[in-house]
Amino acid sequence: MVLCEYMKRIFSLILLCLFFALPVSAEEIDSYGVVVDVSERGSLYVVENISMNFGSIERHGVIRVIPAKFSRGNTTYELRISDISVSDDNGDLSFSVSHEDGLVLVTIGDPDVVVSGVVQYVLRYKVDGAVVYGESSDDLVWDAVGTQWAFSISDVRAVYRFHNPVSRNRISFDCGVGENGSCTSVAVKDIGGGLVSEVVFTQDSIAGGEGVFNRMSFSKGFLKTPRPVEVYLQRVKDNWYMLFFAVVAVVAVDVWRRRRKVEVDTDADVS
Repeated sequence: MVLCEYMKRIFSLILLCLFFALPVSAEEIDSYGVVVDVSERGSLYVVENISMNFGSIERHGVIRVIPAKFSRGNTTYELRISDISVSDDNGDLSFSVSHEDGLVLVTIGDPDVVVSGVVQYVLRYKVDGAVVYGESSDDLVWDAVGTQWAFSISDVRAVYRFHNPVSRNRISFDCGVGENGSCTSVAVKDIGGGLVSEVVFTQDSIAGGEGVFNRMSFSKGFLKTPRPVEVYLQRVKDNWYMLFFAVVAVVAVDVWRRRRKVEVDTDADVS
């Protein structure tokens, strides 16, 4: 009996030592900060500060998957991602860029170097095409955090800064999390006179596969609207099937006109 009790204590002690000796191996993001500068032409200049915690797992780096396509109704909008750079606390990092089904994959790291523990990644890039121009308002659509991360993310903060302060009554905004959730908090930086220079969205945490989605609507005139022909050409480029149907329609009209002309000529000959 005494021996059994002694063995239990030894076993418990071994488990306790193992618990404290082994480091945490689960990967997670400790904090995710995003700053988005919105230019007067609707371009987004994005800076992401990602505190990646690899735990005890050795990795060569991470893959940041940037969504580059969204839909509204039957219309698809392609985002153009450019001017990408990546760094950490020690300077610039090597990376490669690839494209896959409406996604931009930024593979960060050196295949000859492994990392573990906490690594601070800083991504910078430019986004064009995130604004949907309407008749009475222009809508900004952007996912501050995409849904492609496989692990949990804590302390999410997305700050949108405007090229010029905007009247509070000329802007509306929303923040979603996952399928039906909403952000923990939304705040504006009021500089007086009813003018807003920043909108800040925060979220305590999200699970792997969830994202943080931001939508803003500006009254017409705050952003410079491209010429109608530019908007149309870009929309056709993003939705090539529109061009296909346009060509089919033109051909159908031409065939109908030719047939109509033949019928008219035939009637004239008969008379």
